[in-house]
Amino acid sequence: MLAAGFFTLLWIFTLGPGLYLPEPPRVNHWHYVAFSAVCHALPERTYLYDGIQMAVNSRCFGIFSGLMWGAWLHALIPIFAGWLENSRPKRLAWMALGWFAIQVIDVAGNQLGLWTNTLDSRAFLGFGFGLFLLYSIQEAFRLPT
Repeated sequence: MLAAGFFTLLWIFTLGPGLYLPEPPRVNHWHYVAFSAVCHALPERTYLYDGIQMAVNSRCFGIFSGLMWGAWLHALIPIFAGWLENSRPKRLAWMALGWFAIQVIDVAGNQLGLWTNTLDSRAFLGFGFGLFLLYSIQEAFRLPT
């Protein structure tokens, strides 16, 4: 539950200053600075929250959403956590390969003009990657028994 609370708080911060400011802040607002090390947040790739650019781009928002929802699934549905842990090494390897391939295909298809990525498609793919990340690091959040 502690991890779920942490990732929920982090997710709230990704919403950016639109959560509480009536107008766009300066570029160096703390939300943007805090996430700048992990996300480029280009304006054309970023959702608006209440008319103000969020602190992270749509793919990173999906990743943080996947981390949060994955943590809540892990905390509240013990059978889900057990299923993940019972086949961890094999499943982890396939998930890593799968999410890497999906990201490469998505970027390549966009670059080759086969399709155009949208904010929603980037967020959706980021969500899956966030679930994978949480699954990869879940051992770090296990409390000793």
